[in-house]
Amino acid sequence: MFLPASMTSTNLSETNLATPRGAAKSKSRSTALTGFLRYALRRGSVILLTILAGAYLSVLVANKGGQVDQHVERKIALDFRQVRRYECDEAGAAQGLAAREACLASTMESMREAAGLNLAPALRNLRFTLNSLVFDWGKADFSGTVSFYNRYSDRQEVQALILDHFPNTLLLFGAADLIIFLVGIPLALHLSTRSRRYWLDRVISIIVPLSSVPSWVHGVILVSIFAVTFRLLPYGGKYDILPPENTYDLFLIVGKHMILPVTAILLSMFFHLVYTWRTYFTIHSDEDHVDLAIAKGVPRQVLERRYILRPTMPFLLTSFALTLVGFWQMSTALEYFFNWPGLGLLYVNAVPNFWGEAFFPGEMGVVLSIVVIFAYLLGLVVFLLDVFYAWLDPRIRVDRPDGQARMARSSAGFGGWLRSRRRSRRPSFRPRAAPSPLPDARRKRPLLRDWLGALQAVYSQGKSMLAQILRFPSAAIGLALIAFFTAGSLYAVIALPYAQIGATWHRETITGKVYTPKNVPPAWTNWFRQNDIPETLVLNSEAGELNRTVSVNENGDEVIGFTASFDYPYRDFPQDLILYIDTTFREKHPHLTLSWVTPDGREIDLKSPSLESDLTYRFSDYVVHQRFTRQYPGINEWFALGGASPTPKHHLLFADPESSVPVAIPGTYEIKISARTFEEGTDVDLGFVMLGGVYGFAGTDQLGRDLTVPLFWGMPFTLAFGVLGALGTTVLAMVLAAFGVWTGGWADMVVQRISEANMILPVLAIGILLFALYGVSLWTIITVIILLGAFGSTTKAFRAAFLQVKEAPYIESARAYGVGSLRIVFRYMIPRIMPTLIPQFLNLIPSLVFLEATLAIFNAFDPRFPTWGRVIYDAINQGALWGGQQYRVMVPISLLLLIGLAFALVGFALERILNPRLQNA
Repeated sequence: MFLPASMTSTNLSETNLATPRGAAKSKSRSTALTGFLRYALRRGSVILLTILAGAYLSVLVANKGGQVDQHVERKIALDFRQVRRYECDEAGAAQGLAAREACLASTMESMREAAGLNLAPALRNLRFTLNSLVFDWGKADFSGTVSFYNRYSDRQEVQALILDHFPNTLLLFGAADLIIFLVGIPLALHLSTRSRRYWLDRVISIIVPLSSVPSWVHGVILVSIFAVTFRLLPYGGKYDILPPENTYDLFLIVGKHMILPVTAILLSMFFHLVYTWRTYFTIHSDEDHVDLAIAKGVPRQVLERRYILRPTMPFLLTSFALTLVGFWQMSTALEYFFNWPGLGLLYVNAVPNFWGEAFFPGEMGVVLSIVVIFAYLLGLVVFLLDVFYAWLDPRIRVDRPDGQARMARSSAGFGGWLRSRRRSRRPSFRPRAAPSPLPDARRKRPLLRDWLGALQAVYSQGKSMLAQILRFPSAAIGLALIAFFTAGSLYAVIALPYAQIGATWHRETITGKVYTPKNVPPAWTNWFRQNDIPETLVLNSEAGELNRTVSVNENGDEVIGFTASFDYPYRDFPQDLILYIDTTFREKHPHLTLSWVTPDGREIDLKSPSLESDLTYRFSDYVVHQRFTRQYPGINEWFALGGASPTPKHHLLFADPESSVPVAIPGTYEIKISARTFEEGTDVDLGFVMLGGVYGFAGTDQLGRDLTVPLFWGMPFTLAFGVLGALGTTVLAMVLAAFGVWTGGWADMVVQRISEANMILPVLAIGILLFALYGVSLWTIITVIILLGAFGSTTKAFRAAFLQVKEAPYIESARAYGVGSLRIVFRYMIPRIMPTLIPQFLNLIPSLVFLEATLAIFNAFDPRFPTWGRVIYDAINQGALWGGQQYRVMVPISLLLLIGLAFALVGFALERILNPRLQNA
């Protein structure tokens, strides 16, 4: 080694003393810390600017029709009436009426100017945005809403409302997240070191598809089981009706009310994350450094903590944070269903006309503040993800002068992409093949053979893939379910055309002839009962189901007789007995007599109706109950004529007269009807309807409508949302990620910034606001949500995969040969990750099939179509879950679960088939 002449030994010694190794390390650490702080500051600034832009966009959307301006005007008018007017009254009393009017005008103008209403529209919206960012909206007014928030009747500061509800939201979701982290990671590590035949691993693998279900759906199921059926836990709220006596009782009460919502959150997140972490741990445990640690005899706990957990911590944080980002979107539905006093429930109560009232304009200050605070939460998650990732992953360097993080060499950027496009357009110097001497017709044959060969290859590959899928019993079940729902969708579109069933479904059967009972469960519920519930019976004389006879009495009048007997093998009573009488006469209406014959031989005469026209004869209106109560004293023990729940009188026609409890006599009943006519040409037709306690495959609703119709029509809607939405989201995310990674530079930055903005903004809450304010089409909202879904965790997942593919040797070889960028992206990069596309596509479907139902929970649906979401919303809103009509909620939710489960099962099987590293995981 040669040194300059000026650097003598003394100078060298001084240099070594001046820069010892410790000082160099200290300087390196200081540089790294400075770079890290710069990177954190830069990422925080970008996220804050994104939140600012999103808040401004939310205000712009909310104020499109002047709703925010009107909201501020109402606040000013209310404050003016309550406070400022009295000051002017005092001035008027001292100086006269003119001084009072001048004071009023000056005060109103100053209040408008202070609120920013005199600014230009753009500046006014910016002022409202700043108010939203600091929750400075003055006092909220809920006096116009019909919600159960009676304590909101008094005006409260918006900041106070936010601070009052925000801790409740953090308490609920913080508890669930803490359990996931403290239990999920050790459990995943434990399962990664076990065999796939381990019973706990099998159980979790079976339960994993349930994690694709939104938390509010799990909440409905848990409430139905533990709160309604067994009455073990409270179904909603945070406190009991009676106040606690001390702090310990308060802790127990709040904990009891948290069990069901926290369990719902865990069911929607825990098993999916554990399965993902366990799979990643298993794959990572095959690395060479882990094998070396095992060979050195490192203890199991140290091996798991240092050699498996620590290197994979960035992935754990990424997957957990991205799951949280997606989960925050659904927190509003969960809090609304559980009546949990958090930000979600506050948002629902602040949205205009959510409860169907037409006089509540909404509390826009609260709505915009909650949108901003959700953006703060999501932005904080994204920021912590970036910071922790940069801190934990040694491959990321942030000690750069510009404070930016880099993992690999920088890309060529958009200019490089343009240069590659120019290179791809240059003439190639490769020798061309000589033209074929064969005629044109013969030259086309190889092309046709190629196409046929390609189709045959696709067929053989599909057949082979199907054979591999069928090796998984769960995937075979999933394919069978998909085929069933596809067949049901085709049946609904072909056999139940909406033009025919639409009017029948939407017509409220308040008048007219009723042939279906109201609020009764499906007929198959009798399969699980010891004593069957009566089924509906319809007998019509025109169809020959009633025995009809015609005779002449001693006066020469024609008598039309009807008799019908039916078997009644039930111990319970029917919902109603109805006789539809259609008469045809000129002047003299016929006279009708009726009698009822019971299985024990009693013949009961019923009151005769007056037949002036067609008549609906309800047996309860014509039964003389005094005859039964006087003759059979035991009936008085259970028969109630008045009160809150009077006994229908037609029960007396079926009841055992000797029993002191309400029980029907099973056997054969007979009804005798005689119509005496008084002129020629008179005719009578009858329709006898016994409305039972069960009906059809899906039961009926509060209007007596058969729920089978919306269940069939919900299939094509749900499949279309799930399949088309997942396909569009997956393909768009894959293409965007591929071009962003390949071009690099500002193109990749734009894709990432849009993805982060989409992750930060609560798109679902904004969509609900658009529907409530402007009546934006439900299909427009769903389309926008699905398209924005491409700029999210899916894009980030594909981007991570493309970053590795981009550095592959064959990509470098293709670039060296001058292959164009489009060809590299579509022929080399995308096919490389195609094995992950199909599982990603199938695993995305379950989350999208619940999108329409989730929007319907917020009263956002298209009233023209009877979908599953509409059925669930009507049932929950009408208290069916707590009124013994759980079938109205559980049947459509069960179908949603089956569709989601079907695609999830097939997706998991394909993921193992297409990824060889997971076959033994």
